[in-house]
Amino acid sequence: MKGLMPLLRAEMGKRITHTGTSLARVKSIEIAYDTFGDAAASPLVLIMGLSCQMIMWEEDFCSSLAARGFRVIRFDNRDMGMSAKIAAAGWRMIEDVPVSPAGT
Repeated sequence: MKGLMPLLRAEMGKRITHTGTSLARVKSIEIAYDTFGDAAASPLVLIMGLSCQMIMWEEDFCSSLAARGFRVIRFDNRDMGMSAKIAAAGWRMIEDVPVSPAGT
């Protein structure tokens, strides 16, 4: 965080829109996400690593990026945080899916 502090201080005082958590649905999977900044701005998607929630991208950091002209989008990976859990969605685990050389 030490290297981030000048960036945060430079952006303090700017009002940034934060949408709060929403859900995007694709088939039976729901992915939780939220956004910071102007909806018309260039999107900047923050992708967190395996087994982490979107809140690992701190709000101050997201707001700072939004203050620089981006629409910041962060999301919970599948099976994390508020996103759908595969077992709860009725999906099978990859180990249970039959595989054939023909791809059927």
